[in-house]
Amino acid sequence: MGKAMTYVWVALAVVMAFVQGRSMFGWAFATWLIGPFVLVPLMFMKEKSDVVEQRTEYVRPLVEKYLVRKEFKGVNTVDDLFKQLETPRG
Repeated sequence: MGKAMTYVWVALAVVMAFVQGRSMFGWAFATWLIGPFVLVPLMFMKEKSDVVEQRTEYVRPLVEKYLVRKEFKGVNTVDDLFKQLETPRG
């Protein structure tokens, strides 16, 4: 397996571990050491709900801030806001 695919599997392991509320560093290291087969047990583990709730409370304001900034980009006046509301979204 090439180095590029190893990095892809490690990145996938980090994302899956984050979503499940598991140790991202531990799962990334295990994936780097053993390979993508480590992801199979991670897929079937129950998520740690208390860790997921803590991470959600931390991540939610960051995501909302990003989305609001993206949504109102280019809106400097009330007229700009009305122009944005009038244009159909596709």
